[in-house]
Amino acid sequence: MWVDFRRWIIATAILAGLLVGSSMAMAQPGQRFGGFGGGFGAGGDPVVTVSAQFTAPSGAQPARLFVTAEIKPDWHIYSITQDERGPIRTKITLKPSSQYELLGDFQAATPPVGKKEKVFGDAVVESHYGTAVWHAPVRLASGGNPAEL
Repeated sequence: MWVDFRRWIIATAILAGLLVGSSMAMAQPGQRFGGFGGGFGAGGDPVVTVSAQFTAPSGAQPARLFVTAEIKPDWHIYSITQDERGPIRTKITLKPSSQYELLGDFQAATPPVGKKEKVFGDAVVESHYGTAVWHAPVRLASGGNPAEL
């Protein structure tokens, strides 16, 4: 009985983690996304709120796109560099646009917390709590207004 209950808890935790982790992949800048219809239970607040902003180019440095995820207490999302042996990593995808061009990969400005997890064969699971920020270099179209993107 105890073994079956423990398996159920582990399976539930994995499913919840995968759903929350993959929710970042579906979120677009400025959207509020909470999975499960806005959080557990009807009418719940979003678990993760995502926003984005550009910085202007400076000298030889290109403009940068910053993506920020605000994560409710007691929740987490997985890193963009999560090992394939662990849960599904967060993925940041941009809509194609003639207004900008992504020049490199996103990097974490706030490092994830790593912890070995037996349920994933002792793989290190990288999680973000509270606020997670990523950035990537971008080229903005000439004459474009970053505030309107």
